Amino acid sequence: MFPMAMKTNFRIYLKSFRALLGPWPIYPLPTTFVFAVASQFAASNEFANKDAVLAKIWIQEIPSTFFYGVVCYLTLILVKRLYERSKSQRSGLTRYLVSLSIAGFAFETIHQIFVSSSSRQFAALTIRNIVSLIVISAVFGTFSKKLQSEITEKSEALALLEEQRELVMEADEKARREVANFLHDNVQANLVVLAIELRKIAAVVDPPHNQEINSVIEEIDDLRALDVRLASRKLSPDISTIGLAATLEELILEYRNAISISLEIKTLSIPNETALGVYRIIEQAILNAALHGQASKCSVQVIQGSNNDLVLTVTNNGLPIPEVRASGTGSAVIESWVQKFHGRWTLESANGETALTATLQIGS
Repeated sequence: MFPMAMKTNFRIYLKSFRALLGPWPIYPLPTTFVFAVASQFAASNEFANKDAVLAKIWIQEIPSTFFYGVVCYLTLILVKRLYERSKSQRSGLTRYLVSLSIAGFAFETIHQIFVSSSSRQFAALTIRNIVSLIVISAVFGTFSKKLQSEITEKSEALALLEEQRELVMEADEKARREVANFLHDNVQANLVVLAIELRKIAAVVDPPHNQEINSVIEEIDDLRALDVRLASRKLSPDISTIGLAATLEELILEYRNAISISLEIKTLSIPNETALGVYRIIEQAILNAALHGQASKCSVQVIQGSNNDLVLTVTNNGLPIPEVRASGTGSAVIESWVQKFHGRWTLESANGETALTATLQIGS
């Protein structure tokens, strides 16, 4: 009786050997390359002598090696198709080993065209070919499996990152909507009530105090009608109601005292979600132009292309982009929205201007 540890090790070795056998996919092109190179080396060793130059032998063997490689490649293609289309009741491993055995036998038969050998040598070389095919297929199969596993792992990580990015963007927009609703509903309502109460007080107060109170009421009305409303719409622009153009015009209105901005929009109807992405990208581009670029002029273009894409261009006359540019919140926001719509974007400085160009896929 074997000790338990020896039995366990034996099972491990048996399992490893079983995994080496396969079945693995058959790789015609790389397998042919290995056999062709091996054939070239074998020919060099067989015919080389002390006076021969190895380079000359290699050159002489190139035509035969090329022919051998082409025939081996075609043979592997045929064997691979027969293996994949086989409807036999045998196990996959049996069909796989039979297929490689056929290929190994065919390889040595082809080799006999160039080098004659005895029956014993033919059998030994055929077995060598079969074993080589098993090992080569196992090596390529292992690397391919590992590569596929890494690709799958990276794809899953990328999908998780995309999902998390979507959740962060949705949470950000939700928070913006809640604050905007609070400003619109609660703050504006409280300001209206405050103005009414002050009007009641002004009605019973003698001049000139009632004039001062009326002046405060006007300031409250301006604050409610302009600043609070603009802040609410900036946080959560009502694109579905007033449209993209009007929303961008309100955005530009905020910078009227700091920077001159021109707007050009040439688009057909686009989904509200895409329009929101356009707004957020332009919002960050103008903010960066005013804050970091210290620009005095800015040009905004939104043009719909012919390939179901949308091209945004924001150009300003501010400071050029520094050679070492750290990625900030603005760049992260732009990157997130561009990636959401499977687009691309660039930021470049040339001829005294800095231009941000972003291309988005409409409705993606």
